[in-house]
Amino acid sequence: MSIGLGASFAGLIGAFPQIVWLSENKILVFSVSGLMILGSALLIYINRNAPCPIDPDQARACISSRKWSVRISIFSGLIWLVGFFFAFVVLLLF
Repeated sequence: MSIGLGASFAGLIGAFPQIVWLSENKILVFSVSGLMILGSALLIYINRNAPCPIDPDQARACISSRKWSVRISIFSGLIWLVGFFFAFVVLLLF
């Protein structure tokens, strides 16, 4: 399964050299991104009971966007946790 991944990764680094900087500064990257996800979740929590417009169409859009915001925030947190696991925890296991 890993056959050819070295060449693919070398090609990826050749096309996007910024990836090297991200891997060298992964503590900073994960800290800032984790704080941003937590900040987003905090804002969603604070505004959970904020009033929606009276207009029925706008109220539906407001409720729908709140539900999607929660879903996207949870999905982002899960992706962050997977990345954190592979960037830091797996290194401790091997």
